[in-house]
Amino acid sequence: AATSESTRVDVARVECNGVTFGSTCHPICSDGFEPDASKFYTCQATKAFKGSVKCTLQRCQGEPVWAFGESGRTSKGCAGRSHGQSCSIRCATGYDRNLTMGDYTCLRGSWVLGGDGGIPCIEQ
Repeated sequence: AATSESTRVDVARVECNGVTFGSTCHPICSDGFEPDASKFYTCQATKAFKGSVKCTLQRCQGEPVWAFGESGRTSKGCAGRSHGQSCSIRCATGYDRNLTMGDYTCLRGSWVLGGDGGIPCIEQ
C-alpha cells in the first residue's frame, strides 16, 4: 500500500489498500487542505504505485458576508483567497474601526471574523 511521507503537512495520509491494477487512490488531506485532483497514485501491474499526491490550501470561494448594515464593508476581491489569508474591513464615513475586532480570515474554506464577537465598525 502507498503511504504519505511523514514530513508533509498537506497530506494527512493516503490509503490505497485493496486497490486493483489500473485503479487510483487520492490523499486524505490535513485540515485546511483539499486534494489536487491532478495528483494521484495509480496501481501498476507490478502491484507498485506510480505517481504523486498533493493537497492544496483550501480557498474561500465567495466574499465574506457583511452583516453589519451600512457601517462598513470588506475589501473587494477576497474571493479565492487561501486558508489563513485575510480580508480587511473598511469602515464607512462616520464610523471607526473597533480595535477589539480583527479582519475576516479564510479558515478551511470559510470566512471567520476575528475578535471578541463585537461589531467591527462603531459609530463615531
